[in-house]
Amino acid sequence: MPVNDSQAALVATDLSAMGMQPLVRVPDLCKLLQLSRESLYRAIKIGELPAMRCGGPKSHFMIRRDDVAAWLSRHRTA
Repeated sequence: MPVNDSQAALVATDLSAMGMQPLVRVPDLCKLLQLSRESLYRAIKIGELPAMRCGGPKSHFMIRRDDVAAWLSRHRTA
């Protein structure tokens, strides 16, 4: 799931604009990155993108902004 420099910069800006909220929900991240839900869940399932459930087994996965940034830097394309 390569991400180019302009996408990474946009995500970093948008994540900063979220203010003090340190966690991002998968649906929000899908919108922001323009990736399918399946792509993000696959990255979570194989351990590429650390995530946690907050609120029970049917709740959304939550991902730390720092983990999103690290994941993007590992998948950045030129």
